[in-house]
Amino acid sequence: MKINIWWIRRDLRLFDNPSLAAAIANGDQIIPLYILDPSILNSTRIGEKRRAFLFAGLSQLYEEINIKGGKLIIRSGNPLEVFWKIKNELPTGDQITIYCEPDHSPYAQERDAIIQKQFPIHFVGDPAIISPGLILKKDGNPYTVFSHFKNAWYSSISLSGYQAIEKPAHINALLEFESESLPSYNKSIIAMPSGEIYALKQINRFFSKQELSIYKYKENRNILSIYGTSMISPYIRFGMLSARHIFSKAQMLMNQTLDENTKENIKSWMDELVWRDFYMHILHFYPLTSKENFRHKFIQWHNDLDDFAAWCDGKTGYPIIDAVMRQLVQTGWINNRSRMIVASFLTKNLLIDWRWGEKFFMQHLIDGDPAANIGNW
Repeated sequence: MKINIWWIRRDLRLFDNPSLAAAIANGDQIIPLYILDPSILNSTRIGEKRRAFLFAGLSQLYEEINIKGGKLIIRSGNPLEVFWKIKNELPTGDQITIYCEPDHSPYAQERDAIIQKQFPIHFVGDPAIISPGLILKKDGNPYTVFSHFKNAWYSSISLSGYQAIEKPAHINALLEFESESLPSYNKSIIAMPSGEIYALKQINRFFSKQELSIYKYKENRNILSIYGTSMISPYIRFGMLSARHIFSKAQMLMNQTLDENTKENIKSWMDELVWRDFYMHILHFYPLTSKENFRHKFIQWHNDLDDFAAWCDGKTGYPIIDAVMRQLVQTGWINNRSRMIVASFLTKNLLIDWRWGEKFFMQHLIDGDPAANIGNW
């Protein structure tokens, strides 16, 4: 029997999921698998709120897969060891193939390269809208300046004929396969509901014609006293939303309007998805940016421990800085303008190394996307 493992990583969804569709189409049965990797989950860079958001999303995905006749398998441990254990649990002669989205973080690329030597893996889809390597300069090198990348990106994107992949009608899975339980988590610390169902509701709300929507995004995104952004960053970070799908919907909305101001607002939001791709491309080609400066500037860090503690605790004495930092620690989410303000204050006013702030953000943000967080800092 041909068994395909749908290895769920950053795509906690059934709608518009190319790796899931490929796993179903090319095998007799599939094993929907999520691996609780201690190298990731036990990292000091992951806070309790992000873990809770992830586990809540997995819980909802478990229920959705059950509705489709399947079963989400949870296993913990080193991924390579988990795959060998699964193979040994299957009848002799059964072939397994792994289907998954690529992941562009340094740890993921190293991990996948090791597994690929021992198991057949098909990388299908991508967390980015345009995969790293598909947009290069004429000399074959990656873009490192956003404006040039953006121009090339928009010239390369083609969604003619694009159709989102519907949720599978049925998931033919190995129901008798044993699964571990999800770790317990504190639901009360999650500031926004998790899971694909809520993610789709949130993006549909943002795309509707109401006051705080994509139609006024450029005007509202810098007003910190309102929820003027889409607030989908946690959902897109865990792949509860398809980036390609939401970009195509935004493009459709822009093509349907004749008002130039409205077009500007929609385009401004679409550009944020291009920024997201840009940071993924940078981290893919320059993994050392996760630890080192991308460009060496002549800044002498003071790194005062008391100043850093005041920034973390929201006690600098600057009301807007303190309000944003308290919101971050309490909820795990702040909008992009807020992030820029407190990051600029830490690095350019307090002269504290950006890596201190980047790590603190990763410990508290629900989204906590490595490429976007590192790139923005």
